[in-house]
Formats: sequence, structure tokens, C-alpha cells
Amino acid sequence: MRPPAESRRSLPPEFGEVHATPAVLALVDRLVALGDTPFVAGWMDANFGGRARYELPLAVRMMRVWREAGRIDRTRALLGALAPTSNNPTLDSARLSIEKAALFLLEQRLEHVEAELRAAGRILNDVARGGATREQVEHHVLSAELECAQGRRSQASATAKLAEHLAERLEDSSSRASLGTSLGRLCLRLRDPKAAAIHLRAALERLPPRSPVALTSEANMAFAMAITGSHLEAREHAHAAIAIATELRSPGLQADAYDILALAELLADRPMVALDAIDEGLLLASDQERNLRRTLTLHRTLALAILGRAENAREWYGRLEHMGATREDSSLEHEIAMASLRARIEEADRRYGDVIDLVRPFANSSADSYLSGVMWLTAARAAEQSGDTQAALEWVESASLLGHKHGWVYPERERSANLWSMALRSGDSRVVRYAEHLLTVPEAASMTSLPPPSSRLSLLSMAPSTRSLEPPGSSIELSQSGETLVYVTTPGGVSRVALSDVKQNTESANLVVDTLHHMLRIGDREVSLERRRALEPLVVALLRRAREGLSGDDILRAAGGPGPESADAEHRVRVLISRVRELFGDPGAIERVRDAGEHGKTRYRVAGNLQFALVEPLFSAGG
Repeated sequence: MRPPAESRRSLPPEFGEVHATPAVLALVDRLVALGDTPFVAGWMDANFGGRARYELPLAVRMMRVWREAGRIDRTRALLGALAPTSNNPTLDSARLSIEKAALFLLEQRLEHVEAELRAAGRILNDVARGGATREQVEHHVLSAELECAQGRRSQASATAKLAEHLAERLEDSSSRASLGTSLGRLCLRLRDPKAAAIHLRAALERLPPRSPVALTSEANMAFAMAITGSHLEAREHAHAAIAIATELRSPGLQADAYDILALAELLADRPMVALDAIDEGLLLASDQERNLRRTLTLHRTLALAILGRAENAREWYGRLEHMGATREDSSLEHEIAMASLRARIEEADRRYGDVIDLVRPFANSSADSYLSGVMWLTAARAAEQSGDTQAALEWVESASLLGHKHGWVYPERERSANLWSMALRSGDSRVVRYAEHLLTVPEAASMTSLPPPSSRLSLLSMAPSTRSLEPPGSSIELSQSGETLVYVTTPGGVSRVALSDVKQNTESANLVVDTLHHMLRIGDREVSLERRRALEPLVVALLRRAREGLSGDDILRAAGGPGPESADAEHRVRVLISRVRELFGDPGAIERVRDAGEHGKTRYRVAGNLQFALVEPLFSAGG
């Protein structure tokens, strides 16, 4: 017999009957991995939002959905309502610790993040040995984020590599896509935009085109392309982010996407177009979105300074100060950002001495950010305008070394053209290589940057560019006669030389280091560097920086292995210098000098009377 009509139900049964089944939880995992966070959040609210208590498997998924949807208060409330976990750890216990760590990281409670990651690590080692690959990747990504926040970038890079290796084992393409977005964002924090672009491009090929995760990937991709000089592609991804945010009907996301477009236009030397995008963002951003309005205000101040409108820039800088401090305002990066902005305003007002005064306190800092390079260039332009060409060269060399290391392209290239010509005369081949590359970066082509509202959604159909990520000039360059060119560095500077003419150009040197064949020649004696690979990069670094020499920290970084933070750092420096002197066969070939001042650093440099030659390929492996 059929049951009575009143006992039949067209709605799903209650949570205790069906919703706790593994099939339902697996469905939620799949939807989350696909990036459809708004739909999942709405569905969970409708079905479970009124409950007073939640079972752990469902609770960790709800915490993740609400956190990714930006509903942090709801996430905190759910965490407080959870019952204490049992003493028997499960995979869901590890997921809970991972979610707690992610929440605490947003709140910058780093000690709590570290504690939760330790707890999750222990459970994953004991419970999920050989499995739970996705959870292990998420654990490593959060660990790397924590190490970045603590300033331990070398450890963070190693952790990120481990996360990348584990992510390759995932068979679920949707999980790999969402993790690709996380890895791309992490690589941007680690100053590796090329690796970030690889992860983000792979994620965009798999993600649903209209999802919030795709929006995040498009925005991060736009930044990665802009910072490496691919301005047209950066603009395409920024437009795609605006289109997704428009379809999601989220004014806050639209404002954020317009800010990304403005940043891409600023880096493409189009400040007027950037101002239009910033104004669109300010109209869309609500008063509650304080951090977003601060960022838009900062970028508007910068655009005005670049345009030479010093008075207007000062007015907007005053608005920025009146917005109050944030949790990040005490960090070195924030101090550099504000000093760089103020220096750019002073440059617009032609107060070049004030520019130098603002930048000088950061001259010896360990700053390694994009804004540091921009600030060094501002100081270099100010020094050049003041007639101090030596200081200008030192500043532009510092900016070039950062750009060469990370693959960055700086804006305002036309305004800095004299500096890049000056950098070509540097004694460091990395500086020359970078300046040559920067002078070949094409200007951003003219195109409409703000499409009319009726056409914005059509941008969703644009496929990401498949252009190679190989840097310009990554192949061998030939001379007009068809011969391969190399760099030869001598005490007189760096020059391009045909490979067949290397011997002729190094005859007068009594010390020749050939990195093409990993050979060192001292007089008539040749020494193979194949078995001295730890010393070769150190010798190359000493010759590149022959004038100023290397500090102990520089020596350890050049040689590889334990860094400056190791317990035996000073002993390792002495041992390495002793081995280089032994390799050269002359203890006087390396001098020990001390910087001026009470806190001056000890440096090691090649002797001034040493006639050396360093032979290098025209393009390094890293571009």
C-alpha cells in the first residue's frame, strides 16, 4: 500500500537522516572546489543555518564556505558554537585546525596560526599517512603564508615548493584548480610572478568562468602580468575580473576589480586612464569597506603624483592619513609604501632634496619588495636632477638588482630613460642585463580601458592568452656576423663580446672566470670549477660587485646552504673567504674592509690591483 499523502515529502529529509551522509559531504566538497561559493553558502544557510549545534564534518565545511564568502563574523560564531573535539583525532579534526589557522591568519594572530598548524600537522602525519593530499597541500600553503608573515621568506619558498609537488599528485581537476589559485597568490607574496602566472593560468583553464575563485585568479593574473611588463594581457585579465564581478552583482568586488585595472594601467604608464578606473572603484566601494577605500585612495594619490599634480596629490595623501591606521601599518612594507608615495609627491613638486631624505633611511634595509625598487628609482631620478650622478647610479643599480632577481618591470620608463642608459655603464653584468631588457620592453598599446556597461559581460568569453611566459631574450642572441655574444666584465665595466673574441679581450687579465665552461684561469694555470660549484657563484658575485664588495650576509646567500640566520654564520663566512683565497692562490687577492660609521658592516672585495675578467652568457637561466 502507498503511504498516506501527508507522510510523503517532496523536500529533503532533515540533517540527521540524509545530510550527514558521505555523499552529501562529498557533493559540498566538489561544489567548493569548483569555486561556486555563493551558491554553496546560500544552500547551506537554507538547510542548516538555524541549527544550534553542528557535527564536525559539516561544521568544517560551513566554516570554509563562509570564510571564502567573506562572512568572517559568521565563521567566528560557528567556531564558538562547536562542541569540544574528541581525544581521537580524525581527518575532520585536521580540517578544523586548518580552518582555524586560515581564520587566525586573516586576523594576524600568528601565534595561534602556528599552534593550529602544528596540531593539523600531527594529525595528518598520524591519521592520513599516504592520503589526504588536498589537506596536506592546504597545510603547506598556510605554513608558507605564516612564514611570509614572519619574514622567513627562504623557508616559505621551500614550503611552497613542497606544496607545488604535492598538488601535482591530485587527480581531481577541480581541486587542483582552486589550489592553483592559492599557490598563485602565494607565489606573488614570495616575489615570484612568473611562477604565479603558471599556477593561475592552469587554474583559469579549469575553473568555472563566472565563479568568485575565477575572479580572484583573474585579478591576481592581471597583477602578475602587469608587474612583469605584459601590459596588454594584464589589461585583458583585469577586464575579465570586472566582468565577473559585474555578473555577480557585488559592488565591493567590482570596486576591487577596478582597483586592479587601475594598478595595471599605472604600471603601463597610463595614469589618466588609471584615474578613471579608480573613480569608478570609489563610487562602488561602500564606507564599510575601509581597507579597499584606503587602497583606492593610495593609488589615486600615486596617479596624481605621476601626472605632476603635487597639490592635488598632497590633498589626497591627507585623506589617506585621516582614514586611520590598520593592523599592517607597523610593518616595514607599509613604511616603504608610504615613504615611496611621499617621495613621489615630493618629486612631482621638484623637491629633490626632500626625496633623498625620505628614501635614505631605507637604504640599508633588507627591503625586497616591488615598491622598494620603485622607491630606489625615485631617489635615482632625484639624485640625477641634483647633479649627483654617482648616487643616481648606486640607486638605479639597487633597483635593477631587485628587478633582475624577480623579473619585475618598473613603470615610468620614459622618465627614467637617462637612468637606464646610465645603468648600461655599470660594472655589474646583472644590472647591464636588466637595463638592456627594460629598454626593449614595448610600450602598452592604446586601447579602450573602460568598456561601456553593455559590453562588459562579453569579456567573459575571452580565453586567457597562450603566449609563452619565457622572458624576452631567453634564446641565444647573435651578432651581426652571426656569432654568439657573451658578456665580459672587467674592472673597466661590462661589454658585449663575440664568443670568438673572448680570448683576445681577456688576455690582459691575470684572473679569468669562465662561467660558460666552469673554468678559472690564473696566469698560465687552469682550474676546473666543476667540483667547486659552491664556490663558483661566490666568485662570480665577488667579481660582479668588485667595487663595493660583499657583506657577510651577501657571501652566505651567494654560496648557498645555511643562510645568515644560521648559528655558525660568521664561521662559514671566514671559511668561504679562506677557500676563495686558496683558489686564487693569493691571500691578498681578497681584501677585508669596513664601512664607515659606528655600525658599519665588514665587507670583502677583490683587491684593487687585481686584473680580472668574468665571462658570462648573454642571458641567464632565469631571464
